[in-house]
Amino acid sequence: MLAGKFMIYLLTIITLLIGCANAHHYQMNNKQKELAQSLAGLTDGYLTENIGKTGFGGKAFCTYKALDIEETEQGVNEYLYVVCLEYYLNDGHLKMGTGLGLPVVLSLQKENKTYKAVGHKIPRDGSQNWHDIETLFPARTHGDIQAIRDGPNFWREELEKKASNYFQKPVER
Repeated sequence: MLAGKFMIYLLTIITLLIGCANAHHYQMNNKQKELAQSLAGLTDGYLTENIGKTGFGGKAFCTYKALDIEETEQGVNEYLYVVCLEYYLNDGHLKMGTGLGLPVVLSLQKENKTYKAVGHKIPRDGSQNWHDIETLFPARTHGDIQAIRDGPNFWREELEKKASNYFQKPVER
């Protein structure tokens, strides 16, 4: 009897721990995923033009993870985690230059049946960073933002492929 109660107690604890471990991940519904996918070209173009930076005279390439998307009266807010890296040629070799990774709120306005990117917001650096994230982003995305920051660099392969295709050369590390 005591062993049975112990097993129930142990299973309850394990279930709670597994639930808490997965609690940080928010899953968009199908409608949100379809909308985010339909905006992918616009989103990527805006990020590359307005978020990506160059410091070595190269070209910026961006990729992102859509964390959430909300429809507003004016259009849509996309909540993204963005990574942009610059690639440039140095003596004929393709090299990685300036880079950044940060959460971004992209505002899109709906005009007729199409969307237009009208601006973005990013959290400040330093001690105000997490406060701004809490202010700008829905609470359900906070765990994903932290997990991406703490996780491995899974963006490199996609960005290197974009750069290699653009420059028609492999990236050298």
